[in-house]
Amino acid sequence: MTTTRYHFTFRVDTWAPDGESIVEHVAGVEDYELALATFRAACERWPGTPITLRERRQGDRGQPAPAHGLV
Repeated sequence: MTTTRYHFTFRVDTWAPDGESIVEHVAGVEDYELALATFRAACERWPGTPITLRERRQGDRGQPAPAHGLV
């Protein structure tokens, strides 16, 4: 049986061109180095697309605080 996870330490998202909304949740990762590699791969895959790598803060309720631009 597979368990679906919804909360990750790091997440990679693509954003609308105006930076106001997430277009797609690309990945959720626990390990920082893997998250960074995933972020870099996404940037190469979709050049010019606003992409963020964000860390979920202690006490957040599942959705990280909004961030704009590239990390």
